[in-house]
Amino acid sequence: MIIKSISTSKNFIIHTENNSVCTIEVTTYLGTTVFKDTITPVNKTIKIKGLNPGKYIVNISNNSKLYQQQLNIMKKIITLLAILITTTFFAQQTYVPDDNFEQALIDLGYDTVLDDYVPTNVVSYIQILDIPNKGIYDLTGIEDFVNLAYLSLWGNHITSIDLRNSVVLQ
Repeated sequence: MIIKSISTSKNFIIHTENNSVCTIEVTTYLGTTVFKDTITPVNKTIKIKGLNPGKYIVNISNNSKLYQQQLNIMKKIITLLAILITTTFFAQQTYVPDDNFEQALIDLGYDTVLDDYVPTNVVSYIQILDIPNKGIYDLTGIEDFVNLAYLSLWGNHITSIDLRNSVVLQ
């Protein structure tokens, strides 16, 4: 029987070898019992809810076997927060000032909000861009479409375009 995963929403899940009855005791590092129960797993899974962030020792006994696992729920929360902060605040954005150009990208599913920015990590993977008759005047931002292999813009109002970074364009 092993603890397989810990969720950051005050829960952790124990995946067991079978559905045999087991006794679970969760204590703090200072020895205070915060949870103790005899449980029968459902589909080889036990969910324990309501633990606050902190360090815990989990003892699980089943058929005279004792398993012990140390948990640090705070560490999981901090790791998740670091990932969210990095993704939210440091995600690169490509400036696309022409609303018609950005709307064409939204229509194709490459962006979601008309705000003059598109995710660089998305547009850098676009290989085919077919956006005819969209009323586009300015293709500022196209320089971040580095994997662009095919581009069709007929029927727009383009007077200049920077394709220096589009080395695979045919």
